[in-house]
Parts: sequence; structure tokens; C-alpha cells
Amino acid sequence: MPSTLKRRLKDPARWPALASELAGADPIVGAFLRTTQAIDLVAGGNKVNALPERATATVNYRIDFTSSVAETVGHVVDVVRPLAASLNLTFDYPGASLSPPPALRSSAAGPGERVDVVRLTVGTPSEMGLEPAPLTATEGAAFELVAGTTRHVFPDCIVAPSAMIGEEQPPPPPSLPPRMGLAC
Repeated sequence: MPSTLKRRLKDPARWPALASELAGADPIVGAFLRTTQAIDLVAGGNKVNALPERATATVNYRIDFTSSVAETVGHVVDVVRPLAASLNLTFDYPGASLSPPPALRSSAAGPGERVDVVRLTVGTPSEMGLEPAPLTATEGAAFELVAGTTRHVFPDCIVAPSAMIGEEQPPPPPSLPPRMGLAC
């Protein structure tokens, strides 16, 4: 490992710039170091060559380890709100207050719904709002036990914490201390 990279890795204050640099150089590394999004489901309309009266999209976010659901929702609001305003749409999202009360168009709207509304819905944690897995502890008796055992069995290995993207980690088994991940 180059000594300059090693110095940067040892200094947590340099991690954000390093992460940005590494993520910009390689899209796969970027997926590990940034929040990513994928539009998974899109639906709208019920016949060909007709504008749908209603359309929905489900967007999945894999949230950066140093971020949160609230920060991600805040970012989405910051991006979508000006776009909705430029299209003369009302943007309804958690925490927004619609004023004046929305006018209804009964031909396309269901009871109590507006036609010209972009609505952001955030599911409950059990549905989709799970926070990123906590970072694995790299100090303390539990980590030293795992690291020491690993180094004994594999003398040339470097023991470092790791995390998986794409699926939230389950809570550690009761026999492991909190924040002690299963992969080193």
C-alpha cells in the first residue's frame, strides 16, 4: 500500500475527501461510498396512446454508511421541490403544509386527492426506512480477539472492518457485543 494512502487512511479527518476521490475514480467503489438510488417500479396509465391520470414510481436508496434516512429524504425534498414548482405542481412530502387547501378535480382524483400533486411517501422502518448498518468497531476487546485470531491463522493478512451494500445487516447475535460485525 502506498505510504501516502496509508497516512490518509489513518486520519479520519481526511476520509471524506479520500472517499470522494476514490468514488469518483471507480463507479463500483462509488457504490460502496455514496448513497445510490434505483427506480425499481414505475406504473401509470391503462391504455396505449393516452396520458395516464396517475403515475407512481418506487425509488430504492442504498444509504451511505455516514448518512441517514432523514438526510436522504431531505436531499430528495431539496431536489424535487424546485422541480415541482417549476412545473406548477404542488409537492406534498412529510413535514410539508399544503396551503391553500388543494382544489379537487373529481374526474381523475380519488376522494380527497389532488390531480396536480407530486407526493413523496416514506415508508415505515419495517417497510423501507431502515437506517444504514452501524460501522464495525475497530477498538476494544472483541475486535482485538477477532483480529488476533485472524492474524494467528493468516499471518500476512490485514484485518480491517468491512460492510456489505445492498442489504442491511441483521442485528448481531446476542453473544456478540453491539457494533461488532461478523465480517473483518
